[in-house]
Amino acid sequence: MTKIYADCADALFPGGHFVVGVKDMMRKKKPYLLHERLAQILEAIGLQHVGNVVLRHYPTTMFINTYQKIHKDAPPPPLFQSIIVFKKPG
Repeated sequence: MTKIYADCADALFPGGHFVVGVKDMMRKKKPYLLHERLAQILEAIGLQHVGNVVLRHYPTTMFINTYQKIHKDAPPPPLFQSIIVFKKPG
């Protein structure tokens, strides 16, 4: 993904925006904050972080509705999706 994102960033005009929407996931019964990892990658390739938007994931999926019934001791799954906005300096 880093190479794909780097190629996209290279195609941007200076001052252009790069927007990524992502839903965090579960990994080993723990929330995995994928949006944080993607933000680190995008900053490392030279894009400037502009802001985030956090949206409630709707509609809920069958997985979200049944997860707590199956895994009683696990934390609730992520119910939000993140939209992260970057800008190419210039």
